[in-house]
Amino acid sequence: MSWATKVQKTMDTYKEASGRLQDTIKLVQKAKEYTEEYDNGCRSYVDMHNAELALNSCLQLIEEASDFSIFSMFLQADIVVKIVIIILIFSSVWSWAIIFSKYTSLKNILMDSEDFEENFYSSETLSKLSKRLGSQPTHPMESVFFSAMVYFEKIKTGFSNKNDDFKQKFCDNVKKEMEIVINKELSTLEKGLNFLASVGSTAPFIGLFGTVWGIMNSFTAIGISQNTSLAVVAPGIAEALFATALGLVAAIPSVLFFNKFNTMLDDISNKLDVFSEEIILIISKEIFR
Repeated sequence: MSWATKVQKTMDTYKEASGRLQDTIKLVQKAKEYTEEYDNGCRSYVDMHNAELALNSCLQLIEEASDFSIFSMFLQADIVVKIVIIILIFSSVWSWAIIFSKYTSLKNILMDSEDFEENFYSSETLSKLSKRLGSQPTHPMESVFFSAMVYFEKIKTGFSNKNDDFKQKFCDNVKKEMEIVINKELSTLEKGLNFLASVGSTAPFIGLFGTVWGIMNSFTAIGISQNTSLAVVAPGIAEALFATALGLVAAIPSVLFFNKFNTMLDDISNKLDVFSEEIILIISKEIFR
């Protein structure tokens, strides 16, 4: 074999080896790319898994922080705020009990008074009306009427020979007796109104105290945790606002119905005063005729 042939054969072998080497390099590069893609895929999977865990943790935290039901806020509240809430709930419930009872009572008294006035003005004599009503008064106007009738029955005997001064003094005594009965009846009807007035004036301030205490606890929690996130601040603020809301719920109806009942009592008082004047007029006519 000549030297040229050997050189040519060596060159061919080199070219073949070089081609295989390039193919091997390409395969290595592809393998490297596949490896990088796999690593990226693994890292992406890990990142997605960590993100999912973080998201679930955040959702759980938000769910716990957003549980602002009334019962939940009461359980999570400070002992001072709990006492405030209990006081306001008791005041509100007791106020509504007084409101329903007092409204029904005063409404019935006004209706019964109107019916009694019709019977009174349509009756021929006071004695007949007294016998028809019986001896047990059922409302303030009847009580005033029966107190006057005790004196009126005395007119039938022993007054024909009395002078005018004695008769006038007798009428004054009847009027004073009716005034005493009117004052007693009004005092009875006014029972419970002082409680409504007290609730209406103090409940907002009690609720405000709970608000201030709840906000103070919120700022204390911020200072301890060094965290101003909503999960830290919101519970205390919610408790504080809840106390304020309860204070207003207790105070507003108490004030409104306190004024309403005072108006109804003024109407009853005016009716009783007018009615007592009518009785005095009738008795005076009977005495001085």
